[in-house]
Amino acid sequence: MLKPLYLLLFATVLFTSCKEDEDPIPQSFINGIYENSQQNTDSGLWYVNRYEFNSNGTFDNFQIIRENQRGPDLGYSYHTKGTYLLRGENFSIAVTDTYAVNYEDYPDGYTDSLANLEVQEISTTFRESSGVLRELENGNKLGIVFECNDMLSSIQAMCIGELLYDKVD
Repeated sequence: MLKPLYLLLFATVLFTSCKEDEDPIPQSFINGIYENSQQNTDSGLWYVNRYEFNSNGTFDNFQIIRENQRGPDLGYSYHTKGTYLLRGENFSIAVTDTYAVNYEDYPDGYTDSLANLEVQEISTTFRESSGVLRELENGNKLGIVFECNDMLSSIQAMCIGELLYDKVD
């Protein structure tokens, strides 16, 4: 009589322990500020793509303009907000808010205040992106590559390969 009971108990433990988490918790190593910088050879300005990952699963993404790679910020050209999920190296983000510079008001392509960026409508196609996020150099760098879809999105141009981000805070 006890044998079927033990078998039922074992099956219950087996199925509940194998169930994947419905809401993965953001991994702690990602918390912080990471930057990828590229210089525009025509203007000499540096375009910094900054991710700020929070422990509650939210992020902010900015494009910041600087005169040099580590110098003071001149201004911003866009800002996105959203949520992220990280399970192993599988990474996904969902954009909830997007703001961008109005080039008619700011012909240099940036403004000195986030408050001057205008709300942007984005299609539902570009609200979510998936890819791979790798922790490098004990969390001092991140490697992020989004799945290629041959389209421009609110997040970044796809099909550009892995981008490396340095931890700055």
